Amino acid sequence: MLNLDLMKKSLFKTDKKLRIFTKVGKTTTSQITKKPLNSTPSMRLGRRPGMLVSIFIAVFSAFFIQLIIANNLAVRGGEIKKLELQKAELLHDIQVLDDSINQLRSISRIQIVAEGYGMAFRNDSFDYLPQASE
Repeated sequence: MLNLDLMKKSLFKTDKKLRIFTKVGKTTTSQITKKPLNSTPSMRLGRRPGMLVSIFIAVFSAFFIQLIIANNLAVRGGEIKKLELQKAELLHDIQVLDDSINQLRSISRIQIVAEGYGMAFRNDSFDYLPQASE
């Protein structure tokens, strides 16, 4: 088996010198070293697991809220489509009823019904409509 330290040394050469800057208050100091400091970004998150958990909860909550809103919009959209179809049917029924009322109100139909009751229309009485000019 290969030694892990030997692999690290062969893959990552640590012969290079690093200049590390440290800020304390208003002054900045630098130091030359062969090894990097242990404060890497992964260690920073490791030091604050509560922050990582709170970020995860915030992202999950945002996703869950978006899912709830999308579901409500989908349900309401179906209800609105159903109501629009009912409205179209009612408008069609209103149009049919208006047509039948107009037919029952027509003068020719009233004359036919009046003749059925024994009444006669006289041309010399008066006209309901003006004479059509040609």
